[in-house]
Amino acid sequence: MGNLTELKGGKALNLNDLAELEEEFGPLDKVDLSRFTVIRKILWLVIRKGEQVTLEQVGERFNIQTMQEEVNKVLKASGLLGSDEVTSGKEEATGGV
Repeated sequence: MGNLTELKGGKALNLNDLAELEEEFGPLDKVDLSRFTVIRKILWLVIRKGEQVTLEQVGERFNIQTMQEEVNKVLKASGLLGSDEVTSGKEEATGGV
């Protein structure tokens, strides 16, 4: 299953990625991380930096157990979640930013 082993610089969300999320899902502080479409999009934004991949292919790589853990890694690497914050269910994508 899917795993984002190295999350540094290029694997974090940048301003363009955040703008794309905002355009699709609304203000970042209101993004519902319990929605599978949001989780898949976040993972796709990261994975597409290293390879050409579709949203559907990203969805096939991850299962319910791995997806939230990987999204947490991405959000922490991007500075949107503190190291002590963990997303579960419906929480804000920015961790209060």
